[in-house]
Order: sequence, then C-alpha cells, then structure tokens
Amino acid sequence: MAYILIPVSMALRSWFLYRGMNLKISLPVLSEILMIVSAANVIAPFRAAGLVIRTYILKKTYSFPHKINLTITGIEQLFDLVAQIIVAVLCIYLVGFNIEMDIKFKIIIAFLAFLMLVILWFWKGLGNFCYKIMEIFEKRLPKRLIKFLKEKTKIKKRHVVELIKSIQNNKNKWFMILGLSFSTILVYFNFTIAFWLFAKGMSISLNLTQVIIIFWLPMFLGRVSGIPGGFGVREASMIYLMNLMGFSSMDATSLTISFRISTIIIIIVMGILLGTKYGINIFKPDRIKKENE
Repeated sequence: MAYILIPVSMALRSWFLYRGMNLKISLPVLSEILMIVSAANVIAPFRAAGLVIRTYILKKTYSFPHKINLTITGIEQLFDLVAQIIVAVLCIYLVGFNIEMDIKFKIIIAFLAFLMLVILWFWKGLGNFCYKIMEIFEKRLPKRLIKFLKEKTKIKKRHVVELIKSIQNNKNKWFMILGLSFSTILVYFNFTIAFWLFAKGMSISLNLTQVIIIFWLPMFLGRVSGIPGGFGVREASMIYLMNLMGFSSMDATSLTISFRISTIIIIIVMGILLGTKYGINIFKPDRIKKENE
C-alpha cells in the first residue's frame, strides 16, 4: 500500500510545477500517468519510453506543449539528483564513522543543504554555467553516447538555458520551489516507509538509520552507474550493506530480491491496466514516439 502512494506523491510534485506554469491537471490523472511512465521505464529503459509516453498523453489529452513537459521533467530529475547526492553523502558518513549516531540532526542539515541548492536555481548565471558544464561533458563523453542522448531527447544546449530562464522569470517560482521541496521529501519518505514495512513483513528488523542507508545509498549508486534502473548495482550494494550491518546473506539476499521483484510486478501490472485507459501499449513505445513527432 505504501508503494502505491509513491506515484501519488510524485504526481503531487509534478502538479506543483504544472500549476506554477498556469496549466491545470488533476492529481489523480497525474498519478495514473506517472504509474504508466514508471512501467514503461521498467520495460523499455533504453528507449526513453517513460518520457515519450508522458509527453504523448499530456499533449494529446491536455494539449500541453512538448517544451513544457521537457522542462518539468528536467526540473524533477535535477531535484532527484540533488536529493540523492545529499542522502548518499549522509549515508557514506554514517557507514564510515558511526552507524548508530542520532540521525535527526543529520536529516535537518541535509534538508537545509537541499534548500540551499534549490536557491541556486535562482542564480542568474546558472543557465550559462550549465551550458559550460554540458560543453565539458560533450567533449569528454563518447561520441556515440552523445549522439544517442541527442537522438532520444531532441534537446540542444540552448534549450537548457531557455528552460532555466523560463523558471527563473516565472512569477510563481516560489510556489513551485516550495511545493517541489515538500513533495520531494514526501516521495523519499514514502519510499523509505515502503521498504521498512516490506522488511518488517519478512520479519527483518531495521531501524531508521539502517533503512535509509540500505535503500538510498544503493539507489544513488545505481543512478550514477549509468545502467537503466540500476539493475545489478543496487541489488549488490544492498546485500553488501546488510552484510556489513551483521545481517545474514540469506536475509539480505531474500529481502533485496523479493522487494525488487515485488515492486517491478506492481508497477508493470498497474501500468498495463492504466495504459489501456489511455489507449497506451507500454510494450510498444516506438510506435507512440512516431505518433508524438
């Protein structure tokens, strides 16, 4: 049940952004769309299926511009990355120094750091800064990878600058930033509770500190690995961390694999059922992409 609430909290995050851009859409509808998107990302992670389907539904049903959808997706990804970096640093500190220390103070510090990074979004030179960073990556990353990303996203460097300026000049930016901060914390809270309840259901006792470390550090490592969904990286990291905390290999492996499989099944089943409502076949994102162009 807790895992079902995750798409709702993620939809709330998108809702704040759409409302800030004076676009109206209901929270239940956004929840349905994001569940379909999650399923598509699991089934076809290499083809940017989630972004294609999200853009297709919102453009066809609500006439939302393609640029707006890319903007909002970009902002959400930025917040996710910032939040995961902060949580990962916190986890590494706890693992390296004292896993039993009081975590409440650390969470408050992490939240303040998160807000400070949010304020950077209002820095007028941020657009040009991101542009230069993208130029560096473009020179250092393999050309095939750069070509692949350009073909899939259809985003040019100047679009990033325009995207950032459109947010910085928006009169509702504080509404979006505060709403985005609140909903992102809610998303991460729901993920944590879902994992804690699942472990408890398997009679594996984890405290708050352990849950945060076991779940979020592997999540970050899976993200930076570049492997879609972090498959393999997340699972291996979770098992290693649980062994480090004194849990048996059997408990660590059973919890990790069971949780992963359960969440994938829930996402795919819900995505398929909801996809029929919008006439979407999540197994054929390429056809949707052609209709979306």
